[in-house]
Amino acid sequence: MAAKAPGEEQKETGNVYFNEGKFGRAFQSYSAAILADPKNHIYYSNRCACLLKINKDSKALADAEKCIELKPDWPKGYFRKACALSELLRHSEAILVLNFALDLTLSENQNVSTEMSTKLKELVERLELNQDKNIIRVSEDRETIVSKEEHDNFITKMKAGNIEQKLTEADIDLAFMNIWTCAIGRFQAACLNKTEQQVRLPYLLFHTGYSAEGGTSLLPISKSLDLVATFLKNLTNDFKINYFIVVAHKMSTSGLPYEKNPKNSSWKHKKKDGIFIQLDSPFKSCVYFIPIGPKRKGIFTFHSKQLETLDWDSFSILPRILHKIN
Repeated sequence: MAAKAPGEEQKETGNVYFNEGKFGRAFQSYSAAILADPKNHIYYSNRCACLLKINKDSKALADAEKCIELKPDWPKGYFRKACALSELLRHSEAILVLNFALDLTLSENQNVSTEMSTKLKELVERLELNQDKNIIRVSEDRETIVSKEEHDNFITKMKAGNIEQKLTEADIDLAFMNIWTCAIGRFQAACLNKTEQQVRLPYLLFHTGYSAEGGTSLLPISKSLDLVATFLKNLTNDFKINYFIVVAHKMSTSGLPYEKNPKNSSWKHKKKDGIFIQLDSPFKSCVYFIPIGPKRKGIFTFHSKQLETLDWDSFSILPRILHKIN
């Protein structure tokens, strides 16, 4: 019988303890395996899973990163890192890392595990739960976007919270990252879980500066963009708004201003699906597009380098309100 590889026996003992729910003992066994062979990526992966079970999330992240360092082409290392980032509440980063794991899996022509697809769906749901706490109901009246009653209730709810300091540019950049990764992740999760894509009308997320329910509010954009713009301008009289971020799915949205702009007839993504994201803040105003596809095995992957900066005058969905250009 061939001798076992260094640390293999300790790893197998750790697996037994892990499956029995004895995570402290499993941790000790996996640590012994690492001492026996500190260059075995699987040992770090297993100990990372164990550390997550005992809420040692920062240490779990360190083990995941060591696993990736030792085996950078192994999808499971990135899956472990995504799980650790998620427990540290760094959900948008977790979505990007998990997406890289999916990309590696598909590039090797392997099937995506249920574990990965379930985790992506969970991450998107966590981000959306935080974003969608204050959904403003759109009025049925054609002359206004929000009824007076709904507007007054919203103002009262927000002002019941404590006033927060204004968000910094770094805070707004983080909010933007959360929103665009969530928007893309929603469609990716739908593909992975073989459900109908969760198509939404264009929607607006904004931050009021009040701590009530996190301060972030969502407004579906289902009416005239002029009415929405008027509502937003009026809203700045009620609050010191930190940002407006618009999200629009290209293939389920029609009537956006860019479609009527003759300058965009030769745009390279004219016939491609994707997501528009527009940011308006006191620090900057910009509009981006990230394409969806091409798909492999019915699944698409993405990365931040695909985020294309567009010309504001040609592609903006709503007018600039917060960013004052000199």
